Amino acid sequence: MVAGHLQIKKNRYYMVLNLKDKWGGRKTKWIPTGIAVGGKRNLKAAEDMLLETRYNYKEAEDSEKTVVSSQIVPQMLFSDYMEKWLGFIKNSVEENTYAGYELTVKNRISPYFKKIGVTLAELTSLAIEGFYEYCFNTLKVKGVTIQHYHGLMHKALLVLRYC
Repeated sequence: MVAGHLQIKKNRYYMVLNLKDKWGGRKTKWIPTGIAVGGKRNLKAAEDMLLETRYNYKEAEDSEKTVVSSQIVPQMLFSDYMEKWLGFIKNSVEENTYAGYELTVKNRISPYFKKIGVTLAELTSLAIEGFYEYCFNTLKVKGVTIQHYHGLMHKALLVLRYC
């Protein structure tokens, strides 16, 4: 069950849920109950609504994990996983952030790992270091850009941890 509590705002009860995003980060969600503050009956109704909402969010979270994990297998190419990951995050990031991620994945990360044919099961730190070396020596990419690539791959691989 998702953690949450009631909060009073503008003389109304609000449910505040403590959720986790796909990468394990914390996210709070405020949901209005529509119930005015005052009296034990209203407080009880708001608490009941909070309990039901907390339970329903847990179910949604579990079903999402099942969908994600059923689409990912260890034999999948890392390049294919990165492109699939773009689909997972498309609606959870800003448009311009997604556009940057998409360019990086499709123009740099995916072509390299597709060429060497590394699967998720075979992905090692040496393979990733080889990618950094390729970017630095062959593509003449600056270290700061390689750090961005590293952050992007790290964010994508964190999803696997929660599947």
